[in-house]
Parts: sequence; structure tokens; C-alpha cells
Amino acid sequence: MKTTVIILLLYAAELSLQEENPCKLPAETGPCRGSFTRYYYDWDLKQCLEFTYGGCEGNANNYDSVQECEATCSDGEHKEQNPCELPADSGPCMAYFTKYYYNKESKKCETFVYGGCAGNENRFDTLEDCEAMCIEEEENPCILPADSGPCKGKFPRYYYDWDLKKCVEFTYGGCEGNANNYASLQECEATCPGEEEPKDEDPCELPADSGPCMAYFTKYYYNKESKKCETFVYGGCQGNEADAQAMKIDCEAVCIEEEENPCILPADSGPCKGKFPRYYYDWDLKKCVEFTYGGCEGNANNYASLQECEATCPGEEEPKDEDPCELPADSGPCLAYFTKYYYNKESKKCETFVYGGCQGNDNRFDTLEECEAKCAEQKREENPCKLPADSGPCRGSFPRYYYDWDLKQCREFTYGGCKGNANNYASLQECEATCPGEKHKEEPKEEPKEEPKVESPCELQSDTGPCMAYFTKYYYNKESRKCETFVYGGCGGNENRFDTLEECEAKCAEQKKEENPCKLPADTGPCKASFTRYYYDWDLKQCREFTYGGCKGNANNYASLQECQATCPTEEHKEEPKEEPKEEPKVENPCELPSDTGPCMAYFTKYYYNKESKKCETFVYGGCGGNENRFDTLEECEAKCAEQKKEENPCKLPADTGPCKASFTRYYYDWDLKQCREFTYGGCKGNANNYASLQECQATCPGEEHKEEPKQEPKEEPKEEPKVENPCELPSDSGPCMAYFTKYYYNKESKKCETFVYGGCQGNENRFDTLEECEAKCGEDKKEGVPPAGPDAPTDDPCILPKDSGPCKASHRKWYFDTHRKVCRMFVYGGCKGNANRFDTKEECQQRCVATLPASVICRLPYAMGSCSSKIRRFFYDFETKQCRAFTYTGCEGNANNFISAHACYEKCASGH
Repeated sequence: MKTTVIILLLYAAELSLQEENPCKLPAETGPCRGSFTRYYYDWDLKQCLEFTYGGCEGNANNYDSVQECEATCSDGEHKEQNPCELPADSGPCMAYFTKYYYNKESKKCETFVYGGCAGNENRFDTLEDCEAMCIEEEENPCILPADSGPCKGKFPRYYYDWDLKKCVEFTYGGCEGNANNYASLQECEATCPGEEEPKDEDPCELPADSGPCMAYFTKYYYNKESKKCETFVYGGCQGNEADAQAMKIDCEAVCIEEEENPCILPADSGPCKGKFPRYYYDWDLKKCVEFTYGGCEGNANNYASLQECEATCPGEEEPKDEDPCELPADSGPCLAYFTKYYYNKESKKCETFVYGGCQGNDNRFDTLEECEAKCAEQKREENPCKLPADSGPCRGSFPRYYYDWDLKQCREFTYGGCKGNANNYASLQECEATCPGEKHKEEPKEEPKEEPKVESPCELQSDTGPCMAYFTKYYYNKESRKCETFVYGGCGGNENRFDTLEECEAKCAEQKKEENPCKLPADTGPCKASFTRYYYDWDLKQCREFTYGGCKGNANNYASLQECQATCPTEEHKEEPKEEPKEEPKVENPCELPSDTGPCMAYFTKYYYNKESKKCETFVYGGCGGNENRFDTLEECEAKCAEQKKEENPCKLPADTGPCKASFTRYYYDWDLKQCREFTYGGCKGNANNYASLQECQATCPGEEHKEEPKQEPKEEPKEEPKVENPCELPSDSGPCMAYFTKYYYNKESKKCETFVYGGCQGNENRFDTLEECEAKCGEDKKEGVPPAGPDAPTDDPCILPKDSGPCKASHRKWYFDTHRKVCRMFVYGGCKGNANRFDTKEECQQRCVATLPASVICRLPYAMGSCSSKIRRFFYDFETKQCRAFTYTGCEGNANNFISAHACYEKCASGH
């Protein structure tokens, strides 16, 4: 039966959903102008490919990641999978959200770390959501926690500890609690036998196990090879017991023997950020060495003084005959992060490096001054005036001076704030005092000839310079005749460089004054505002309106038509005589012109009159040029071009739902049937054949007579009017329009109301907005039925249908009625198809399916506590004892055998049930 229903649904929706499998659809960018990287499944190539999505509309073959695409369409199959069967999936993003997933191995809901995007459906915000979805009501009592109940008695009982895999004694209060409660150890072991898993494996013997998830957490495990606790990256879920230690001290407490020789341990600065001088014994060097201790954790090879270290771990000393300034930087094996200084014999200067906190060598200093004091003799060999300008790797912006050895002069450059070299002076005076009149015998005094000052800086090209910093500056572009931004590297370059736009324009104004602004093209600029301005069109010899974006652009930009005409009055080109008015497009009716974006590249939504559709529509205007068929508002367009619209008879137009997705009941005049008919309007656009009421439609298009169609057609109207036929007997009819509205129709084959896709206009009377409306109208037809269906008759009741998520892959929380447990339960609905056993809320499900259960069913149900954590006193009917008894309800789930008072319980279930 389920297969038949699906086939009928497909048939009914075939006009608007040609192929239900999204994996078969082509990639579709959609009409919007965004640029988002997405993936689609190529049915021919049988693989997922990247495409650019515009940001709206498109189709369902559109996935955020290649993993999501492949999971949905691998081998071309659109797969449905129970989310509870899927593994935990953190996804590719790196956020940190604690979520729940169902672990099918342990048969329980557990936490994992979700990265924030992608992943799969086995992900729940709360433990309750996870258990409601994935844990069956009749769960194994052996997995329940011990529950003493609310009473105050003290009765020795036993429960099965799922983690320890053994039965354990606990004290029971005497009432309520749960099923994991046994009067004797033997009863407990008989109920939960063979659950024991060998606990004799030492976690300290296990290897590090990152688990299948993709998060990034630093944890500790005991490395039995190195005999110490070390870090590894934990993915956020599963793994093993070796992964449990978030802190090193916890790992060491479990796995490191007390009597271990501390002298063989490596130096360990610990995770804290303090800086305390300590000593450790270096087993390889056989001597005590200073290291920096962070202040917490670490290990026992840690001594407050050299004497204490040597007294504990005596060994031979090695002579210190090496010059520390000759040694390379050495971070050492530890993983702390301390910024130190070392002398770099290649660059002849003291530089920073990261010290791990232990070992290393003596070329390590706490301050720049200490480094330079120790290794100054090396630095004195070099002449700083010969070094190139070096802005350093930092992103600050400090004006400094360096000596240009080639030009023989001190020049300004921008210093980033760190590193760099010694050719770096705070003032011009300091630079000139340090490098005064540097004379190279091989370079006589002709260098002033090379000084670029003879050239106007505004004529020079932009010059980033040799350094690699990133500073936004301004330069004068002689091609565009305006000041523009460029990236300056921080040193070198030329004089065509300014800190502000105003400084650039003040310096190079004379260049700008040379050009005639009236010859410049319209320029909207890169900004997205919308200001009405005027520019002079050199070709048409007139001032024209354009839309200015609000920044940049050029000087051919005037606030008013008068200002434009005053600046560029009747520009005469000798080569182009005064025949240009012949080209003036004003002689043409603007409403007859096509939309014209113009040559500029801005993005402004405007309106134009479409003479084909006889209505005003939107288009994208680039900001300049174009034509007069352009209006800022729909009202302005319609006011201007109303005469065109009045020419057309709206009664002749077809029904048009428009592109929007709302659902409004409207009326249109059907020119062929000569009558007003109802249709569904999407809420925007459409056409004038659209009336709010039947009366308005009939008043506008009364008795439309077509001279070319004589008066015999009214006689045919009754034959075509579907009202003479029982609507419940009609097939579903999507109609010719292409909207997408989910409606209900009565399927006389399956004898039930089912969904179909309605296009928004025409169709027939077998169409209802709700399931209830459909069943109310066609219920009697179902009962009269063709022949009685015997055992199949109950299929009319949605409450006895199985849970059906449908073939689509969306994730909507819905409720269905579980016929076995007689309760409403949550499930994930894929977004399409499925069946009528699907409700938006638990209350709706209960109202439809639970409230209608006969007392004979309700009163035989076992009491069910539910799965939440509240403690609410309720009553259930005990069918065996024929009494109403109290129990504790947890606040959610449960079943219909649940009453607020004993009186309500007896009233429902007393005598005869």
C-alpha cells in the first residue's frame, strides 16, 4: 500500500516536480548575484563537483560540502539513513559545541564535540532529544542508573552498573525508582548476565586513540615506551580510556610509579606561564642545567638551586669553552612558549626566538640589551649605514629614517614596530649624525644627478618598494587623473605617496585642473549608496542624470542639473556639429524602450515598463547611461506608463501566481470558460487579473462577450463546470501554474486524503488546505467506499500508519503516533512525502491519536515514567489489580495511561475495562 501511495503522489506532482531525486537535477546557480561555493552531484559523471551558487532559489542538488554531497548521492542513490545508525561527526569546522549522539555500540546517548557546520543527523542539542529519537521505550533495565526513589526507607537492593559491568548494592527508599532494582545479587546477575567486559586491561598500556571525530583537543596519555605522560590530539568522541586525562598531573597520578629515578626525567616547564629559574639534571650531558619553570605541574627533575640538583644527581661537568654568540638559536625539546633573544651571526644582530623552556644553549638572553651587551663585539664589525631598510614583520606604522647607501642620503620609511635592523633612526638628525657624508671612492659626487626630486611626484608611478609590510597609502594616478589607494611595503618607493586622500589631492591638484571634467565618463564609484547626480555626456552634448554610489568616482559629477549646465555649457566640438539633438532619445515614448543597465557596473534595483508583459518590473541598473524607461519606485513606473496598461484587458490575462511563496486566495477571470475562478496567489508580482473577492472579479469582467466567439459557448459552460461531479471522485490536479503549494486531495484508490503539489491556479475542486478539511468533506465517501476493504479499512486512520521520514534529506522535528506503545514520539522528517502520521507538535499528535483511544486500550497500557528528569505525581490504572495507583512521571513521553488524579483514573477505567 505504501508503494502505491508514493507512486500516486509522484504522478500527481509530476507537472511541477519532474524528478524527485535531487541527485539527478542539474546544477542551478539561481537568479541572485552572490558568490557561494557549493557542490552538486553530476548524474552523468557520477561524482560531486563544485559550482558557484548565487544565494537564492536554485534546486535541491546543492550541498555545503563535498562530504554532504557524497553522503547524499554516492553512487547516484538518494539515500535515507536512520540517524541513530550514523557515527558521531564533528564536521569540518573548528567551533566547540557539546552535542549528543547515539552510540550504537554502547546503546546509549553520549556527548561529542560538534565543530559548528556539516556533520550528520546523529546530533542532538539535549540528552532528552537524543533518547527520544534513538532509545526504545522498552530499553534494557540493565543500562538504567540506580534510582533510590523519593521515599525515605532503607532497603538493601542490587542494581547493575553498566560502566563497571557488575551488580552493585544500593539503598532503595521503598517506592518508585526504576526497573534496575533487584532483591538479591542472584536475581540481578540472572537478569543482566554475561554483560561483563574484561576490566583487566590497564589504561596505561593502551595507545593514544584520537577517535573518529575531527575536533582538536590536547589530552594526555601514558607512553609506555618513553615512560612518561605525553600530549596527543583527541578528536572529541570515542577513543579509549587512555584519553581520559585532561591534565598531565592526572595521567601521572594513574600511570607513573612513585619510585622512578627523577634524574632520568626530561626537563618539564609545565603548562603554566610563569618564569621561574630552576635546575634539572640532563641525563645525556651528565650535568645540572638551568631551565625556566612555568610554575605548575612538571615533574620531579626540578630543583630550586644548582647545589640541590648536583646533590641529588651527581655527575661530571663539561667545560664551557664555546662562545655563546657563535651558537645557533636552540628552542630545546620542551613545548613552553617564551620569547628570548639570541645573537644571529649571519645578520650580525640580536633577534627574538621562541624558547621551549628547557635545554637549548647559552645563546639565549632575556632582553635585547643583555644580548647586545654580550655579543656587541660581533655587531661592531658591521656598518649599519650599509644595511637595507627593513620594516620588519610587524604591522605597526612608525615613521623612521634609514641611510640609503646608493643615494648617499637619509630617507624616511615606515617601520612595522619589531625586528628590522640597525639602519633605523628615530629622526633625520640621528640618521645624518650616524651616517654623515658616507664617501665611497668608487662612487664620486655625481649621485645628485640621480636624485628623482627633479620630477613632479604626481607624474611618478605608484611604488610599493622592496619591503614586505602592508600599509594602505594614496598616490596620484595620472591616467585616471585622480588619487587612488595602493599598498606600500614600508620602505623605498618614491614621493608619489600620501597618507591621506586630502594630502594627495592638495599636492596634485594642478594635474587635476588640467583636465576637462566635462569629457570624463560617468563614474558611480565603488560604493553602494544611491544618490541622484548629473554628469555631462560629451557625445550627446547634454547633462544627464545618473546614480552615484557615494564615494570616489570623478569630477564629472554635479549635485544639480543647473550646476552641470553651468560648468559644461554647450560644449562645442568642431568635429561634431550641432546635429546631436537628432540623436536625443526623448522623442521616443520611454515606456516602449527595453530595460537598459548602461555601461557602469554598480548594482541598483530599478523599475521599467515591460511592454511584453504589460507591467512594471525590476531590473539591475549599473548607475550611468541607460535610457528613460527607468524608475525609482513601482508607483512612479505605473504612474508614467499607466496608458499602456489601460490598453490591455486584464480579463484576458492568464492566472499568474507570481514568483513568491505565500498562499493567498484570490480570483481571476477565465476568458475561455467565461467565469471567475479561484486561484492561489504567491503574494508578489503576477498581473492585473487578480481580485480579492469573487464579487470584485465579476464586477470587473461581467459577461465578457467575444465577438469572435459567438454566444453558444455559455451553453457549454455547465458541461465544463466541475461542480456537477463529486470532488472526492476527481483525480488530483496541479493546474498549469508553476507555484509550489502543498495541498490535500482525496485519493479514491487508497481511500484516504493525501498531499500533492498545487501549482497555484486552476486544477479542480478535489483540493483542500488541511487534512481535516479533506477528511471532513470526503469522509462520508470513504465510509461508503467502493466495497468494504476489510482489514485494510483501518488504513484511513493516520494514527496506525508507520513512521515515514520520506525520501528527502531535510531535518524537521515532527511527531508520530507509535501504535505499539500507544504514545506520540518524535522523529526526523525529511521534508517531502512520508504519510499522514506526522504532526507538528506532540499536543496535535495526542489530540488526534491518543485522545481517541478507547478506554479498553488506554487502561491496559503499562505505566510509563517517560524520559525526562522531573518528578510529577500521576496515577495509572493497574489492569491486573483493577486499581488506580500512583507513580512518578518525569514530564515527557510516557503513554495515555496517565491521569492527574485517582478520580480521573477511576472515571476513565472503572468497571468493565
